Amino acid sequence: VHPLRRHDQGAAPHLDRGGTTRTCRAADRTGRTGTARPGDRGGDRALPGGHAGRAHERRPGDAADRGLNVPAVDGDRFGSRAADYAHHRADFPASAVDRLVGHGVGRPGQRLLDLGCGTGTLARQFAARGCVVTGLDVDGRMLEAAEALAAADGVEVAWHLASAEDTGLPDGSFDVASAAQCWHWFDGAAAAMEARRLLVPAGLLAITNFDWLPLPGSVSGETEALIQAHHPAWDLGGVREPLPEAITHVEELGFTVIEAWVEDVDVPYLADSWRRRIGASAAIVNLEPAGAAAFDRDLAALLAERFPGEEVEAPHRVSVLVARASS
Repeated sequence: VHPLRRHDQGAAPHLDRGGTTRTCRAADRTGRTGTARPGDRGGDRALPGGHAGRAHERRPGDAADRGLNVPAVDGDRFGSRAADYAHHRADFPASAVDRLVGHGVGRPGQRLLDLGCGTGTLARQFAARGCVVTGLDVDGRMLEAAEALAAADGVEVAWHLASAEDTGLPDGSFDVASAAQCWHWFDGAAAAMEARRLLVPAGLLAITNFDWLPLPGSVSGETEALIQAHHPAWDLGGVREPLPEAITHVEELGFTVIEAWVEDVDVPYLADSWRRRIGASAAIVNLEPAGAAAFDRDLAALLAERFPGEEVEAPHRVSVLVARASS
């Protein structure tokens, strides 16, 4: 792994890109690639208790209400697709989690807070590895889906409804904080400050991203072009490098970056699962229902014409940053 260079030395950090593209099997809880598992909420069970009895308690004001600098997304629509998000979005690759563990993130017994956990993709993997995990999100429906999936996986996670910038959790109550595929929704400086408050001295912060890579001619690239045709105002497309901005956020708060890498993988999806995964993305949930339906029809036609067959290979990129708080 090449050493990172700090921004104040006049150069962007070097990111280890992990070698060649490989295939990552995107299996659901039943082990079937790209297919949904039966049931999406597991009934009306209460979520496991969180810190100070505040799990699943609605907090007044979301990020937009507090004037934070986050992209405009209709949160109600986003949460309404929690089941599709849970069942049709590929899990964070286990190989990347293994590498995180090698750098001290996610080891057995660690108290770990997963910020912006969504349906618990990363939180559940850390819990399965023996961490004491709290998953935090601003959307209760995402947490309900996460709770059902955790129950199906046989892992225990405490779920907490709050924002990453204002968790309401006690100072120094975690050894590790993680944020998977969500840092771009946060006020990065405020989230980094909150993470520093929550971590023990020399605690670790892991910021990860796992999203489609819109390479020309690939199903990811063709799909993104269609998204932009249906939603011209959407500005989160293209090949983005989220780590440099995150590095700036954490270094300004006194964290020391100890590792960063980028790796490209191919993720196989059933065609229908790819449609549902894209339908649950921020780009599409923010469309009016008629617009989302029109997009889905066009995506189905695109897949039938350009990518016939039961399964498609979607290029994805994994980006990971690990930083240590001051002692």
